Amino acid sequence: MAISMGNGDMAFDMVKQMKPLGINPILRPYGPALSAFCNNGDIEKAFGVKEKMFEHGVYPKEPELEALL
Repeated sequence: MAISMGNGDMAFDMVKQMKPLGINPILRPYGPALSAFCNNGDIEKAFGVKEKMFEHGVYPKEPELEALL
């Protein structure tokens, strides 16, 4: 729903809430937020998503790397 509204912040906030709730995030939840930030030209937030991914041991694959490039 967050992404359908183009709200990358809401999508990323949902991902950030997963770990404290005991849910180990995997790659899939990060993609929509990363895509929204990249599509909107918000580079700092996009790389913030990447950093959070690395903190949780999640590494980007080709589509995520392509978005960042």
